Amino acid sequence: VGWKEMREGLEWISPFCCGLMAGITGMTVGHPFDTVKIRLQTQVPGPDGKLPFRGTYDCIWKTLKFEGVRGFFKGLSSPLVGGSLACTLSFGTNGAVMTAFRRYNISRNKPNPSQLSYPQLLLSGCFSGFVTSLIIGPVEMIRSLLQIQTSNLKSLR
Repeated sequence: VGWKEMREGLEWISPFCCGLMAGITGMTVGHPFDTVKIRLQTQVPGPDGKLPFRGTYDCIWKTLKFEGVRGFFKGLSSPLVGGSLACTLSFGTNGAVMTAFRRYNISRNKPNPSQLSYPQLLLSGCFSGFVTSLIIGPVEMIRSLLQIQTSNLKSLR
């Protein structure tokens, strides 16, 4: 078996690897912003009627002051696994369905089999989105629940 045959046999793995890296990067970069957003959206007034955070910058400052940088990454493990899995499945499923359509086009002797039609591209994306949605829902629920946990809640007020 030559290098060309081996490379063609592993061609399907590329979209999965790209999806994994996109998921890890996206979750790691975006999670601190999401943590601040969730904390602001779910804050409850204390006994004195004041909210723990006056705004975005106050939330960032108090999180940094009382919890350190790690406070921005609370609850990251679940979305890192789930989000990475979702991106991996999204990219991989889309790539696999597009490959199946290309093979279908070859079997039908289409003039340019690698050129997918708009309906084929639409179906690839729809199927990919359906598979991904099965993962995203539960992961986002767990993520939100973990993000609203704050340590030293009394010291935030």
